Order: sequence, then structure tokens, then C-alpha cells
Amino acid sequence: MISGSRRLAIGISSRFRGILPKGATALAFALALVLAFGPGPAYAVTAEDKANQVNERNGGAIYVPLPVFVIAVIDKQRVAKQVIVSLSLELFPGKRREEIEDKNRQLYDAFLFDLQGILDQHSNQVRTVNPEAIKTRLLVTSERIFGPGIVHSVLFRNAYERPMKY
Repeated sequence: MISGSRRLAIGISSRFRGILPKGATALAFALALVLAFGPGPAYAVTAEDKANQVNERNGGAIYVPLPVFVIAVIDKQRVAKQVIVSLSLELFPGKRREEIEDKNRQLYDAFLFDLQGILDQHSNQVRTVNPEAIKTRLLVTSERIFGPGIVHSVLFRNAYERPMKY
């Protein structure tokens, strides 16, 4: 015996059997729906956002993720490596994310310029990414843009180097 809810599900799926696409078309249809309506509220709040909300209520530090930086390292008139860096800013306790949002574009451009300069200086070394040198320089840059007392530190989330083969 089929329960009522099972019968309803079978009835709905058989009703739309001729309308809904199949195979690769179904995948494209599902992707179009997700792109059109978004992934839904279940994915809207990340674990980092929840931790920041708790820290904000308790007066703790706030962590602000930055967009990923992709930098081409030039050596001898060609791209020698591609470096991908993912960073976060740690704000001083009591500071809020909203205090830096209006200058995010300016910060991103300045960080990109600084990263390009640092990585070009170290392009002839085996390992191009020097985390301590990068963090120190980017902290100075963030203080220049936001002023002192806003950004406590620059944190690496990920860093990848990919040598280019010709």
C-alpha cells in the first residue's frame, strides 16, 4: 500500500514527466534556476559570518575576508608564475565591518599593486610568496587607507604558486 504523501509525490512527478527536461538539459535547467533565484537562504550565512556576529556582540575582533588576488609574476619579459592569494583583515576589537566598506575598492587596488611589487621583487627565488614580508607591507597599506587603529592584522587564508610552463 502506498501512503498518501508517496502517492502525491508519484502523482506530481508523473504529471510533469513530459514537461521537465532530461539528461544534460535537466542539469542546465537546474543551473539556470539556481542562477536566477540564488542558492537559497540556507547558504546566505556562512560560519565566518556567525562567528563575526558573536564577536561583534562580545566586543571581540572581526574578520573581513577579501576577494581572491590573482597575480602574474613577470620574469625576463614573460609570465614565470601565477600566484593566487586569499586574505582576511582582522579588525581591532570594537571595530565594525561597516567602517571599512566604503573604501574596500581602494584597498583592493592598493593591495593588488603592493602584491605585484613584492612578488616581482622575489620572482627569481624558488618560493615567491614570503608571508611575513607581505603581511607587514599590506598592514602598512591598510593603515594608510583606513587610518591607524582599524586593522589589527592581515591574515593569509590561502596562497598558491603555479609555475608557468612554455
